[in-house]
Amino acid sequence: MSLGKKTNQKISQWPHGQFVRYLREKAVRVGTVDNWIDEAYSTKSCSASSHVHSASPFGRRFHCLGCGARIHRNMNGAKHRCSMAAFGSYGQVQADSVKYRRPIEVVTR
Repeated sequence: MSLGKKTNQKISQWPHGQFVRYLREKAVRVGTVDNWIDEAYSTKSCSASSHVHSASPFGRRFHCLGCGARIHRNMNGAKHRCSMAAFGSYGQVQADSVKYRRPIEVVTR
């Protein structure tokens, strides 16, 4: 969503805490519920086996040293967030595939 060059730049430079406060205020204003989901270890743990790594993954792929799973990094994090929201713990939600919103390569004819 584009809000204009100046507004997009201003929002991208906000500190994380300021952005969270803004979203909470906006949620109260429109009458929705604000549920904070802790992100601790969401990038360091495997969504397939819950094995926790000592460091965050490098690159676009998450490779678990515990079970050998290879998962797209964003898919791994999304599964953790959904699992925490629905069940309160990691490893409960599994996904079959990744759908890209933008084409990976553009073919011109």
